[in-house]
Amino acid sequence: MFAKTLKILGYILLYAGIALIFFGYASTLYFQGFAALRDLHNPYNITNYLAVVITLAPGLALIWVSGWLKTKSQNNEVEK
Repeated sequence: MFAKTLKILGYILLYAGIALIFFGYASTLYFQGFAALRDLHNPYNITNYLAVVITLAPGLALIWVSGWLKTKSQNNEVEK
């Protein structure tokens, strides 16, 4: 039950992070133009990639932990 709750919370955080990233890209495009959005997606712009990873990490981590807990609980049930 706890693993399922963590998985749901993880997906909520993941989708919220994706929406936040797209909102940031849309606001950059609207307020600063296409050139700023192009500069944001520059392959040498490490800070953008770091920001995306930091934004998506909590949701992905919770989904991973929920899967780990589920397999661990299944292994404990098999041993009993």
